[in-house]
Amino acid sequence: MQKSGMIPDSQSNEKEIFEAKLGDIVKIFSAVSSEDAMKIFYAAKDGIKSSTKIIKELGLTQKRYYTRLKELMEAGLIYKEDESYKYTTLGKICYKLGQIFMETLSHDEQLTLIDGILKSRVTNMTEKDRIIKMIMDSNMTDFLTLFASEEITGIKKLLKTVETYDDLVKTVSNCFEKAQRKIRLAGRYTTPELAEKSVELADKGLTMEWIDGDQKNLSTKLQILKFIFTNPNMLKSFFDLMKNPNVDIRFCSEVPYSFMSIDDRYGAIEIIHPVTKKFLFAIFFEDYDLCKKINKVFDDLKEKSIEHPYKQLAVKIAKLKA
Repeated sequence: MQKSGMIPDSQSNEKEIFEAKLGDIVKIFSAVSSEDAMKIFYAAKDGIKSSTKIIKELGLTQKRYYTRLKELMEAGLIYKEDESYKYTTLGKICYKLGQIFMETLSHDEQLTLIDGILKSRVTNMTEKDRIIKMIMDSNMTDFLTLFASEEITGIKKLLKTVETYDDLVKTVSNCFEKAQRKIRLAGRYTTPELAEKSVELADKGLTMEWIDGDQKNLSTKLQILKFIFTNPNMLKSFFDLMKNPNVDIRFCSEVPYSFMSIDDRYGAIEIIHPVTKKFLFAIFFEDYDLCKKINKVFDDLKEKSIEHPYKQLAVKIAKLKA
């Protein structure tokens, strides 16, 4: 089962789900479309043990009560157990969504203000994002995640920025944990942590495409042997990667900066110093469109890549062990 939010090709997949479930959606909305139905639905939160009592409390006739109750049951929101009416799992979820919706409506002034900010042509998107977060932080803290999504504000979701190399490696490793299907990484550095994590994920069935741009790995045979003796653990992980059928690792000397794409949704880009070419900081984000662009750059680099210099050595070592 995929984790929540990890949906490949989101727009087409969302359309297919919508078309397939349209009838169920209409049935649910129809079932709760009247005031009577909403009263009965919310009365069932703790279970309805006495219909007679609820009919009296809600001021309904028996006919109105049982008609709406039947519709709620047919929509899959309520079921009968012994002599009680209770929420189904779908009913519990819809109740939670209803709470969010009601809480949202209580912030109608803030929502109107956000709409005005988003429509403004004077303020840039960065400033809009800052102002919207100020509005939500002051009055809508519990719903910040909901309203900060790109679907609501149209603003790309920036997950994190890191300013040190150690944090970069740690954050990339943590991002790997989000992966459900595929990781594409083009890197200027070779690290044992990421190599080990990649082996672990590849062994679980994930697809890994790695373009190594670390110039140290484009070496003479003598330098490679020296590297093996000084970095045995990293070489073991690196060789394990190359032997794994779920991994495609190549070398390209023209990797301009490190970047990655996870499940075509999560991504990261390294920003380098224009003069020294050293790591400056990195940006981690969640955005399908940006990941598409990153994947295009990855494909272009892959066309220029060569078989990794350690590939044949890894094969020979594997034969010796066998």
